[in-house]
Amino acid sequence: MQALGVYEVLRHFRNILRLTPFVFEEFCAALSSSDQTALLSEVHIMLLKAILREEEAQGTMFAPLDMRDTVNIHFYLIDSMTWPAVLQMYLQSDPDYKDVLNVVKSCEYPFTGVENRLIVLEFLCDNFLTTSPARDDLISEGMIYHDDHCRVCHKLGDLLCCETCPAVYHLACLDPPLQDVPSEDWICVICKSNQVPGVTDCISEIEKNMLLSRQEYLGLDRCGRKYWFLCRRIVVEGDDGAYYYTTKLQLQELLEVLDSSDLEYDLYRVIEDIKEEITRQMDLTEKLTNSAKGNKKSYLEIENAALAKIQSERAIQRAKEAEERRREAEREAAMLGANIE
Repeated sequence: MQALGVYEVLRHFRNILRLTPFVFEEFCAALSSSDQTALLSEVHIMLLKAILREEEAQGTMFAPLDMRDTVNIHFYLIDSMTWPAVLQMYLQSDPDYKDVLNVVKSCEYPFTGVENRLIVLEFLCDNFLTTSPARDDLISEGMIYHDDHCRVCHKLGDLLCCETCPAVYHLACLDPPLQDVPSEDWICVICKSNQVPGVTDCISEIEKNMLLSRQEYLGLDRCGRKYWFLCRRIVVEGDDGAYYYTTKLQLQELLEVLDSSDLEYDLYRVIEDIKEEITRQMDLTEKLTNSAKGNKKSYLEIENAALAKIQSERAIQRAKEAEERRREAEREAAMLGANIE
């Protein structure tokens, strides 16, 4: 759930953070890697830059006045080599950050475990969410405020707006130029090049229509566990940990155990209402998994085979029970007919 929380912040605010979209599986792989991956470095750098831009706008000082330029130069030159040092300097700037600073100092960050990386990333995400761009996005429910000038010629005029970013263009400035305004939603060439299967094609209609700026859980089961639909999966969050359902067969197994008539009526109805979208995204997860597994058998294939066997045995057992009930009903009817005679 910690990883999901961090990922959802990065996914939703990727335009503000200037991050290319990436799937949750890549993020988990980067977190689990013993090396310093490019993805993990970029995430830290962009979060730090967003936070430091806000600190600069607020006039925050990280050192005495006569040392300001000497210290601040590190923030302007942050890159894939220097960001761990910049992170530590930032954490040293406020006594309230000492818990996270102790985590960073206790290891050669980022060469550490998943737990420490998530502590630092959660801290950076929390601080990022207090910045003006993030707050404005939350208040405006994700509404996009487009530029006034064409991205190509930087002039005013009749401009075509991208549906997913603030960019605007003259029809004649596009490559190739357009004669008429498209009748459907139009996205610019940069956004098109950043379309990532499993991310940009899995945004809900509510979020696309700027009516949702943060995730909401689907409902609760009889034990008070929360059900989320995140990263193409049904995630169940409870006091005893988190569980997730990735494939259609697993979703069928989940619906099998939910009490659709009483205890989990509301939750069951919500899942049924969006079942088509859930299965579409689950199909996409299996497709992405199959394209990456090579000649090996994937975990999902093993799980699906085991579930298919269980469900087949259950169907056979139910068929036998139904047949026995039918025969019992026939015997009772025959006995009743004999008694009447």
